[in-house]
Amino acid sequence: MCATSRVTTSLPNDKTVDHAVRGRIDPVIYLRQVTWAMGKRMNHLNLRLCCGLLCLLSAGVAHAQARQMPWESSPPPRLIEDRLRLEVGIWNASINTFLRADETVQQTGSELDGESDVGLADSRVMPEFELTLLPGKRQLFRLNGFSSHRNGSAVLARQIEFDDSTYRVGDLVRSTFNLDMVGLGYAYRLFNKPRFELNVGADIQIASAEVNVYVPRLSAREADSGILPIPMLDTEMRWEVLPKWQLQARYRWLGGSGDDASADLSDWRVGVQWQFSQHVGLGLHYRQFGLHVDSTSNSHPGVLRLDYKGAQLAIRASL
Repeated sequence: MCATSRVTTSLPNDKTVDHAVRGRIDPVIYLRQVTWAMGKRMNHLNLRLCCGLLCLLSAGVAHAQARQMPWESSPPPRLIEDRLRLEVGIWNASINTFLRADETVQQTGSELDGESDVGLADSRVMPEFELTLLPGKRQLFRLNGFSSHRNGSAVLARQIEFDDSTYRVGDLVRSTFNLDMVGLGYAYRLFNKPRFELNVGADIQIASAEVNVYVPRLSAREADSGILPIPMLDTEMRWEVLPKWQLQARYRWLGGSGDDASADLSDWRVGVQWQFSQHVGLGLHYRQFGLHVDSTSNSHPGVLRLDYKGAQLAIRASL
């Protein structure tokens, strides 16, 4: 047997050589296995870490979308009017009254100053109200009204002709002038912005009037009275110029003429409102109401001029 064959045959049975060979080979294999296991664990750890970061990132994005940044969010409304609003106020008005009651169209009566000639009060504090229903974002239905009742007396300083009666100097004259108005209206919001609002619409005002001038010693004259529906155009504007402070303006008007009468009715106000909460505001306005009628009818010929003007204080509540 050759030497090479003997060496080859003896190597597997030689424990010294086998252990030597295995001592050199096993550490290498072990290191490879450890490196592969650590790499596998690191891959799992990286995968879990990436999933966790993705979950955190998605939660942050969702939270950012749900809660806008301060510079992106709109401020909360300072005025809430979703269903209705109610305004109740008092109007401290100075009053000017001009009367002329003609016996016939051809025989005109005396021109009377209601305050200085026949003793009517030249000022009055009058209550008023307005209820507005808001069925939609742009629809408004209104119910409003005010009342003015005056009675006076005076000693005549000049002779006057009123209707078919003649009152002489020194006579004690009594006077009555009552006016009640109740209106129902509709308006549409042309502009409905958080800080600006413009409404246009129309009202039907039901006016009830009673007028009388008489001398008690002569006879108790029957008062002239009547009820008349009056349609009016209505425009209203509101503009928030400062936080909680609003400029307000409103104008209502009717004018027309016929064969035997002409009439002009105007009602406007302008002022400011302090909105001290989302549901309650306090307003201060200047208001003027004017009614001018010229009649040449055979039943009630004459002239009426009636003007109210003064400061108005109102509180407005809304829901």
